[in-house]
Order: sequence, then C-alpha cells, then structure tokens
Amino acid sequence: MEIKGEGEFFVETPHGKAFVKYKIEANKIIIYQTFTPEEERGKGIATELTKFIFDIAKKLGYEIVDECSFTTYFKTNIKQI
Repeated sequence: MEIKGEGEFFVETPHGKAFVKYKIEANKIIIYQTFTPEEERGKGIATELTKFIFDIAKKLGYEIVDECSFTTYFKTNIKQI
C-alpha cells in the first residue's frame, strides 16, 4: 500500500460525508481535519475513520502528526482502546 500527497478517508452517512483529511510529508501522515455531520456525532464514526488511518500509518511505519483537535483527543484518550 502506498499513499501520497494529500487526501481523505470518508464514509457517506444519511446526513452527509464524514471524513479525515490528511497530507503526507516524508514518513509522516499529518491529520489536519476531521469532520462528522452534526446529526451523526457521538456514533463513533470519526473514531473508526481515525483508527483506520492509524492502522495504515502503523503498517507503513509512518508517524502520525495531529493538527486537528479530534486526532489529539484520539491519541490521548481512545487509541489504547
């Protein structure tokens, strides 16, 4: 697997797209925005998307750099679950 440049991982919900946006620099995945439609918040969607990108980073040996508040929260409070 290879990911380059900038992109997003997303899922369509009944109320719009939930996503995690990232950019790649060297061996780092920089997560700069996470969004879930208001009606879908609290259902774990952002958590699952963030877990997915953390799993990819681990497989590629990349470091995660968090530039959005949800990713910071995830690293501190959820990642070990």
